[in-house]
Amino acid sequence: MSALAAIQEDVYTFDQLSDEAKRRARDARREDEARDFEPEYESYETAAKLLGIDLTERLTNKRTGKSYTANTIQYSGFWSQGDGASFTGDFTFVPGCCESVREMFPQCSILHEIADSLTAMHNTLRLLEGKKLSGKITHGYHSGSYVHSHTMDATAYDEEGEELEIETSDRFRDIMRDFADWIYKGLEEDYDSQTSDEAINERLSEGDYEFDEEGVML
Repeated sequence: MSALAAIQEDVYTFDQLSDEAKRRARDARREDEARDFEPEYESYETAAKLLGIDLTERLTNKRTGKSYTANTIQYSGFWSQGDGASFTGDFTFVPGCCESVREMFPQCSILHEIADSLTAMHNTLRLLEGKKLSGKITHGYHSGSYVHSHTMDATAYDEEGEELEIETSDRFRDIMRDFADWIYKGLEEDYDSQTSDEAINERLSEGDYEFDEEGVML
């Protein structure tokens, strides 16, 4: 047998590996994909817009000098105490948000509750003072390096910029934290789906990958 033939016999596809070698290959791939995880933000941005939350900011590319828009969502995860998601931005009540949220996210009860709560707060303000609910979401003073929802602070205002009573701001803050927790739950589910054994097995089987007998990618 030639040396070339011997080398070729030591090269395997993922499906040709032993179960133990597949596990090693899968675990190595999972570590790579965990580092490179890039979530899809479209559904969170859509929900925020329907609820009246503007979580976008203008940034400038330091290399090109060009401006671009990005969302302010931050997260850490998904395996340590203190992991979570947060955001900053502005809020302006959107009439009809309860209906639009239910139409776009019919199965998402937490978003329904958030829309209902914001609507109730706005209606109370409208009834008592004839004004529209707005607010600002910021990072808390003592957030440190954490980014979970309880690092967020928020203040409720009327449409003229007058700060509302502290109980109203506290309630508004809690609703924004609920929205951040919903974002984190979605990110976690997306991560778990992308890095599950089944998903990685499928990608390694269908990709043009080669391994040695121990499951090390060549």
